[in-house]
Amino acid sequence: MNTNGFHYLACPYAHDDFTIMRKRYNQVTEYLNFLVNKNTVIFSPITHNHYLEIPNSTWESHWKDFDFTFLRMANSLIVLQLEGWGISEGLTAEIELAKQMGLMITYVNPNTFEESDTPYKL
Repeated sequence: MNTNGFHYLACPYAHDDFTIMRKRYNQVTEYLNFLVNKNTVIFSPITHNHYLEIPNSTWESHWKDFDFTFLRMANSLIVLQLEGWGISEGLTAEIELAKQMGLMITYVNPNTFEESDTPYKL
């Protein structure tokens, strides 16, 4: 992966079960750490905002504008294909925006950290 510039790391997050959200946070943070150790400049909205408390916030009411602001500044989008990635409304919107912007999109297998320009069948 190109380690120049700033990359946006996305994955599914929201869920009715906070245990699943915490697991997703841990998984994306583990991959973020992997990338940082490869000298990749990366922003993960999940890692960076997991512990923030915004009362009554939803992705549509608060996080969409916040996340899109960072994505619009990024050089590429990296999608960590955690369970639920294909049905996540927020992640789907981030992928669509990246496509509209012509950003390179890299898909990552969460079990092996292998990268591809097309989604893995997990």
